[in-house]
Amino acid sequence: MARIRRTSGLFLASRGVGTPWAVKNIPRHPGALGAQARPGIPKSAFLLRQAAIFAWQYLLLDVMCAVSRLDGSSPAAPSARKPSRYSEVTAAELPGYVFMVVASWFLVARVLVDAGYRAVSLVAVSSGASPPEDWPPLFGSMWTAFTLRNFWGKFWHQMLRWPLTSWANYLARDLLRLPRPSLTERYLNTLLVFLLSGLLHVVVDSVQGVPPSQSKAMVFFPLFTVGFMVEDGIQEAWKRLGAPKQARQPDLGTPLWQRVLGFVWVITWMSLTSRQYLFASRQMSEHGREFVPISVVRFIGVPAGIFCLLVAGVTVKVAFGGEL
Repeated sequence: MARIRRTSGLFLASRGVGTPWAVKNIPRHPGALGAQARPGIPKSAFLLRQAAIFAWQYLLLDVMCAVSRLDGSSPAAPSARKPSRYSEVTAAELPGYVFMVVASWFLVARVLVDAGYRAVSLVAVSSGASPPEDWPPLFGSMWTAFTLRNFWGKFWHQMLRWPLTSWANYLARDLLRLPRPSLTERYLNTLLVFLLSGLLHVVVDSVQGVPPSQSKAMVFFPLFTVGFMVEDGIQEAWKRLGAPKQARQPDLGTPLWQRVLGFVWVITWMSLTSRQYLFASRQMSEHGREFVPISVVRFIGVPAGIFCLLVAGVTVKVAFGGEL
């Protein structure tokens, strides 16, 4: 029975937490919990922190839905005018469009996925099915996302990394027998990962009501291969031009100006490529889809909901050290 439990746990833990095959860049448990981890993280402290952050995330999603119903200005709501191409976005609309893209990826999508993860962790740990150590944070710090590789490899969740890279490695290295290391193997492997990710997201979109013909996942995700190539090319050129040692060694810290420039690059790329993909997903809001099953804001009103959100956010940050 113990062996079956370990095997099923390994199958379900797609990040390989606690195994020799754990994926890279899994965030550590927050310092507040890690300091108490002698010999293990206290179950009560873990559950209290997860419950508090989940409650705040739930309220955030509820408030965003309520605001979108009022004026349609929320990043979760469709805009009144829907340009079909990025070139149709006017200069006046550009700041709002860029804000929508940034909010969609760094806030809405992140909170939606993370809230589900925290809910499952609450059930698993409270029932005794797994210890708190098996549930490190799902997302890394958004401040590391100043390159496209960092966005997907350090900031975004790594739930799909193990299965997707396993298939891509098999196809590129075992089946096609591409030489390693080589640029061909590197970028074909990357392309295969994002193609598989695109296929998976087409299925997810279909389940959520977006027909495969309207889902742009098979364009959005594979395009990141091009983005990686551009990014790698610029970084290699910078090294050849004699970049300072500090700029070439991540452990010495990336200079602030490079991080700022990197964020501009990431936001620009996401803004240029996200339009069609996000538009298809945002159409779900037009059909009355809600982020939360039971709306608290419907009972207390939007102003009270926003006030509670701000107060709760400060409280969670101070008391539990919520991650950014």
